[in-house]
Order: sequence, then C-alpha cells, then structure tokens
Amino acid sequence: MTPREKLKCCMMMRSMMKAEVIDFHKGKEELVSMDDELPVIIYIVLMCNIKQLMANLVLIDDFINFE
Repeated sequence: MTPREKLKCCMMMRSMMKAEVIDFHKGKEELVSMDDELPVIIYIVLMCNIKQLMANLVLIDDFINFE
C-alpha cells in the first residue's frame, strides 16, 4: 500500500470509529474531542496487532510532511 492509501485508511478508521460509537449509544453519546477519541484509538490499534506499526506511522508522517 502507498502512503496515501495508508493515510486514507487511518482517516476511514477514525470516521468508522466515531460512527460506531454513535450507533452503539443510539445517538446519545459521541466522540466530540480528541480526549474522547484517543483511548478508543489506542484500544483499536492494540487489538489489531498491526505488524510494523511504527514503520507505517513514520511512512505516513513523512508523506504528510512532504506534501
């Protein structure tokens, strides 16, 4: 996957995460700030057991800073 595809995947994951929280709580709760999102993102990343996570994050970071 290219850095652009990896970045799109991260953005899609965040969007899906927020939608699932709203669905789970039937619209009564949502993730409104990064303080709310960060623990959920950490949980997702840990449970996914992503191979070479840091290498992928550095690749995305380099791509963002290059653009």
